[in-house]
Amino acid sequence: MSEADRLHWKWLGALLLVVSALDFYDHVSRDGAPFAAAWPQWLGFTMASTLSLLAIAYAAALVLQRLKLPTIAADTVAFGLAVASHLILTGPLWDRVFWTGQLRFDAVMLPTLMGMAFYLLYRLLFHGAQFALLQLRRVAG
Repeated sequence: MSEADRLHWKWLGALLLVVSALDFYDHVSRDGAPFAAAWPQWLGFTMASTLSLLAIAYAAALVLQRLKLPTIAADTVAFGLAVASHLILTGPLWDRVFWTGQLRFDAVMLPTLMGMAFYLLYRLLFHGAQFALLQLRRVAG
């Protein structure tokens, strides 16, 4: 994996951590919400879900790239596999470990496709920003 590929995974991880933190805050800041009453458990669920999603996506990308798939295809499929894995396996697992075991994870296809679409948008913006910075460095230097 190239340094540019590793860099995009680092920024994706940072972005997902920020989004997860905002989602956590949204859940626990609602008056009377069960999440506010048991915020440490919800924090555990949120952290475990975010970290397992990132770990599965990164590991799947490494495996898929060994199949000589184009990097963008391997990474997009890997992110989709991570979302599907969260909805099928790790989400219900972390729900039982940290929460009530009653969260619903019944929709898989649409969230997986949406996750892949958002991942592609992220990659487009990431590489666009890299290209723009390279052009600015050329002009300045």
